[in-house]
Amino acid sequence: MKFIFIILFSSLAIFSQECKLVEDIKNSRPILLGISTVEAYQDSNFSWWFNYSYDKYNVDTNLVSEHKANVIDKKSQLCLVTWCSDSQRKFHDLLKYLILLAFPKIVWN
Repeated sequence: MKFIFIILFSSLAIFSQECKLVEDIKNSRPILLGISTVEAYQDSNFSWWFNYSYDKYNVDTNLVSEHKANVIDKKSQLCLVTWCSDSQRKFHDLLKYLILLAFPKIVWN
């Protein structure tokens, strides 16, 4: 029964259009559910890992220059879980590249 509730709750949250800050039922930590923007990660629950890693990461500008023309008229959808240490460690690397590439549309799920 608990598993069904988790699936149902997750499905409702994922398919909703707005980003919501909710409490993880397993460990009571805050997580984001739904479609978000980079501004959502400025919340104090996430900014401590997001801003530190985003500011610290050095982008390979040669790689950005090489691929900038390839992103015209492209769309990207990123799916991540804010409680996952891999997401906390690598999300900003990809995001920083996409922003420097002037990616036309980025959606975070």
